[in-house]
Amino acid sequence: MKIKKNGKVINLTESDLRRIVKKVIKEQYDGNSDYDTASNFAKNIEDWWGGSSDWTNIRKGKYKGYHDFFSKFQFANDADSAAAKSYRDKAMDDLNREVGNDNLYYGQLKNFIYDIVDEIDDNYQDIVSLRLTGDGVSSSYRVDPEIDV
Repeated sequence: MKIKKNGKVINLTESDLRRIVKKVIKEQYDGNSDYDTASNFAKNIEDWWGGSSDWTNIRKGKYKGYHDFFSKFQFANDADSAAAKSYRDKAMDDLNREVGNDNLYYGQLKNFIYDIVDEIDDNYQDIVSLRLTGDGVSSSYRVDPEIDV
């Protein structure tokens, strides 16, 4: 196949055309990028909170961020309220930076964060869950918002 580009005639082979078509199709298909971004963010939250179930600190290296973050709130008066506010500020900053409020799942992620914050500041923490659904996909995330490290 011959095409003109910038006034010059270029010969394209069948393999050139296949490669170009694949590239164009790939660029046009963005998958479910809002879902993928939201799902990755929720998974990161779930993984970060994995340290809350590590009472023995055996896995402290893996959950260093969690342990370092909440260790400063131990043994202080009204520590749960301060920890909740601090976590809310951190998580919302991460949400706005990594996901953005134009993401279709922003509201669900924000509610997930605020549910975690509410449980941190509660006497008895319950598991907080989030279920995201997209086109033919769904994922569930769970957090145990216990801050005693």
